[in-house]
Amino acid sequence: MHNEAMGESQLSHNVLFLQYLDTTCRANKRLVLAACTQNGRAFQWADDALKADREVVMRATSSPSHFQEPHCTYEFASESLRSDKKIFIAANAQNPQSILFMSKHLQFDDEIL
Repeated sequence: MHNEAMGESQLSHNVLFLQYLDTTCRANKRLVLAACTQNGRAFQWADDALKADREVVMRATSSPSHFQEPHCTYEFASESLRSDKKIFIAANAQNPQSILFMSKHLQFDDEIL
């Protein structure tokens, strides 16, 4: 609980601080959802289990990512969720670079192309 409170405090000032938090905080769905709502870029530092969580991936890929360099939140989603058509469509609407990270399964989907 102490780590979570500290993590929440740090994230309230800078959501990208998620990268410096311990694994317990990076696996905390509530903290990661809050960070990703403010800046989808925070998703890249989420625990792998959350990168396979549909709700977290949808929130991260549909939230704005504030950064200077090219970045695509969708690339950090689990392979199984990068094969999900609805997630790809949401991610691609936010960032057209998502197409670079789509699964091979979707590359042959007539509805996508």
